[in-house]
Amino acid sequence: MPYEVFLQQMGENCYQATPLAFPDCVALGASRDDVLEKVRSEIRARLAKGEVVTVEIDEPEPPLEKEHPWRKVIGIFEDDPTYDDFLAEVEAYRRQVDEEEAQRGDASPGH
Repeated sequence: MPYEVFLQQMGENCYQATPLAFPDCVALGASRDDVLEKVRSEIRARLAKGEVVTVEIDEPEPPLEKEHPWRKVIGIFEDDPTYDDFLAEVEAYRRQVDEEEAQRGDASPGH
């Protein structure tokens, strides 16, 4: 079974090898061949105490789209008994403004 190992020369006659699968496992040796044999031995010792397995991880659900700012206020007047009266006043005011604008439009030049 192949394992990737990070190999470094630390100085003259000093090498360090760290298996990428086990970053806390470090082998030191006087030569390149020496340190590689030591790291193989360390990896074998680790594998003798356990096993390498593959696990399935459920992918997280994608994040929800940014919430629409009006969503926070939808339905806040649902139980307000005066809300229908309020809507009727808004409608009446809108009609009044529309009539005033129409009258000004008729009086303006060009109409």
